[in-house]
Amino acid sequence: MTLQKQSNKISIEYDIPEDLDAEKGLLSCVLLGAFSEAEELGVSSEWFSDMRHQQIWVACENIVKDGGQIDQVTVSRQSVKNALYIDDLIEHSPSASNLSYYSKQAYAAYIRRKVFLKHYAAIEESKVEQDPEKLLQRLQDDLWQTTRGMTAEKDQKAAQKGFVEVLESAVDGGVPDLSIKSGIYGLDQKLGGFLPGAVYIISGRPGGGKSAFSMYLAIQAAKQGKRVALWSLEMLYNSIAERAVAILSGEDVRHYLKTGHGDKGKIARATKEFFELPIHIEDTPAITVDQLRSQARRFVQDKGVDMLIIDYLTLLRSGGRYENRVNEVGAMTRTIKIIALECGVPVLLLAQMNREFDKRESSIPRLSDLRDSGTAEQDADSVGFLVPNTKEDEPDDGIVNFYIRKNRNGIQEAKVSLEYTRWNSRFTGVEGPPVLENKLPK
Repeated sequence: MTLQKQSNKISIEYDIPEDLDAEKGLLSCVLLGAFSEAEELGVSSEWFSDMRHQQIWVACENIVKDGGQIDQVTVSRQSVKNALYIDDLIEHSPSASNLSYYSKQAYAAYIRRKVFLKHYAAIEESKVEQDPEKLLQRLQDDLWQTTRGMTAEKDQKAAQKGFVEVLESAVDGGVPDLSIKSGIYGLDQKLGGFLPGAVYIISGRPGGGKSAFSMYLAIQAAKQGKRVALWSLEMLYNSIAERAVAILSGEDVRHYLKTGHGDKGKIARATKEFFELPIHIEDTPAITVDQLRSQARRFVQDKGVDMLIIDYLTLLRSGGRYENRVNEVGAMTRTIKIIALECGVPVLLLAQMNREFDKRESSIPRLSDLRDSGTAEQDADSVGFLVPNTKEDEPDDGIVNFYIRKNRNGIQEAKVSLEYTRWNSRFTGVEGPPVLENKLPK
């Protein structure tokens, strides 16, 4: 901006503040799956100075309003005249995780532009408004409208009140148990149940039963009236449904599908029961962690989901560029921890174990046995390993051991033995609840 003064007149040459690169970066993050996060940051069409950017943002809003999912194809269809431009935007950001960076830049330009235009309007108003009180009031109102909502801070009084309510709820026998139970006595006793906001890593070698175990836990949660969302990056819906029906019926459903032999009545009743359980299954194989985060927030907000299950970490994509796989996995597990805290629900995250575990003589796993772990063991609230009781060259005794190697909300390290029936994917605890004998004293 240049300013020239001639006698009592000022002529101003100005450029309205804008940051087109930040706007492009912000929109590219949205197109990669970060629309919900952008909305929570307060992004609106006003943030964009470029008319094309405003139109693309409105198109995204309309897609979500109609219950659709935002991606390059759906947005291009909604905003046809900007289709080629949308193709270019996708290349502008390597990952939706850059949303925070671009949103800060775009927001800063938006505020500068808003301040500029408000005060330019005040200058124009000063040419015609003779009453100084009205002029000052108009300027004050404009400043208030500009600054309102710019900053947010935690309400300390509300936080203190919430803590007092927690203390008061413990008066009669302790605070209410908000955890979701596994239905296995020994596991619930040692793990403490699955708590809101916590991440539980369940690791195992391929074919070790971790996917079956996660489906079993999903069914147990659903039977408690909890809504579950499960992302399967390895199996399609029919395979997952087959396993669920096997668990519910106790039948070998795979054998039935191959031969037609089995208790058809039990399988039919179990299928009906499965369809009625509040379990939502997503079988999109190439999902990124940012897209998963967006879906998870929407499921919790719109469907009231109480538990999230991700099968499994190694197949999840970050959508970004990293120096190595360890750093990439670390970035994803940090995002998953944020998902748990934002959504206020437990997240069960399945993960692979390193091949080196099979070469060791000891069958007791360590945290370092997590494959490409990054900071997974740090981000997780609990880490457990599902390990067969027998070696590969030994007869299978039907027992798998769940080793708890980290646990913030229960016994820190423990072993829970489970009976695992592979043909129907059922798990039962070897350790049962104590038997209370009611005997009169002699």
